[in-house]
Amino acid sequence: MELIVFPIFYHVDSSEVRNQTGSFTEAFSKHEKDPRIDTAMIKTWRDALTEVGGIAGWPLQDRHESIVIREITGRIFLELIHKFSHDYKKLVGIDSC
Repeated sequence: MELIVFPIFYHVDSSEVRNQTGSFTEAFSKHEKDPRIDTAMIKTWRDALTEVGGIAGWPLQDRHESIVIREITGRIFLELIHKFSHDYKKLVGIDSC
């Protein structure tokens, strides 16, 4: 199954996510000291954040949330239309007008 990721950088810069700086430094430091957390799991988290931080997303630092939400829902709608536009026969309750 192909997944589509839409990163939303809620009051954080994508470079902080990608490089795990700022608040991520402190959080990872705490996790690395916790003996209950496997170091392989921490590496998985770091790798995932590095990858997500490199994907173009929606920064929400100095913008109104409602505007960003409209942009995100519009993008999701376009992705769904693109994905299902050729396969209407399998959709239940979809009739042409």
